[in-house]
Amino acid sequence: MTQCKVSGCPNEVKGGRHHIVSKGAGGVDDEYNMLDLCFLHHREFHDHGWRTFCKNNHELAETIIYARTRQGKRI
Repeated sequence: MTQCKVSGCPNEVKGGRHHIVSKGAGGVDDEYNMLDLCFLHHREFHDHGWRTFCKNNHELAETIIYARTRQGKRI
């Protein structure tokens, strides 16, 4: 199993990887658009949005912003 990428989170990733830009919004399955998140942080990303998630998890902000801009999404 893979560990969640949120700093200090001991949880393992169960199930599929998280799309930074969802497939429904035109996101791709390329590595730069994928993020290993546990269930808790996956829900946080969806429930609070990517901007709030970046503020709460600074170490992942650059990865998330890169994926969004590469796919033509506004920042």
